[in-house]
Amino acid sequence: MDPKVTETSATDDRAEALIVEQARVFAQALLRVTSQAPDGQVLARAEQFILGEGRAFLRRALQASLEAEAPALEKKGRRPARAPAAADAT
Repeated sequence: MDPKVTETSATDDRAEALIVEQARVFAQALLRVTSQAPDGQVLARAEQFILGEGRAFLRRALQASLEAEAPALEKKGRRPARAPAAADAT
């Protein structure tokens, strides 16, 4: 896919829209890193960027996803607690 091509997607899901926007920003930054890397350093710079910023992106995506689910989980209430297992008497 041509990096200059912009694909738009309409979504009513705010969490999804946030994650998609963060992914777009991440991709743009990765392309900037690789285009500015000196010859022979493109792969190393890309890997370094992905290891650091990729983890941060995943954390933000997870946070957005969990925050979107929080109201529904709060409506359901807490799950019943499990009963403790009986100790083996032997």
